[in-house]
Amino acid sequence: AYFIGPLTYSGWIVRKFGYRWTFITGLCIYGVGALLFWPSGVKRSFGGFCGSMFVVGSGLSTLETSANPFIATCGPPKWSELRLNLSQAFQAIGTVVAPVLASYVLFKNVGGENGKSLQSVQWVYLGIACFVFLLAVVFFFAPIPEVTDADMADQAEMTTA
Repeated sequence: AYFIGPLTYSGWIVRKFGYRWTFITGLCIYGVGALLFWPSGVKRSFGGFCGSMFVVGSGLSTLETSANPFIATCGPPKWSELRLNLSQAFQAIGTVVAPVLASYVLFKNVGGENGKSLQSVQWVYLGIACFVFLLAVVFFFAPIPEVTDADMADQAEMTTA
């Protein structure tokens, strides 16, 4: 998903509709992927879970396709590397902390022989989907500034000067 998304549709959405709509699209794709965990759990389908993770990864890759250049262009050009490194550092911390936290809080009863463990996973991903769709609505109404190609060229010129 991280290979296919940015090379096919994500870059096109950024160029055609801008960052705001790419954020919203990425969040909606992520939300649909999270919703797909429900039927995968009902059918107990490993392929379904893999497909769900692919869709979630597609949504995340779409978000990163737009978020990284947006972060780089928001603010003074001389601090763009710092902003990117700081955002990536928080992402790395989340990558480590989130599974540990989820295993103790969200998935503490998962792993039994009965069907209850999959139900727990289904409810967690339903909650994630609801949160992500709510976040997409927030981005729809948020006044996010649009960064044009001219803005990016000006920033590149100021960075090299």
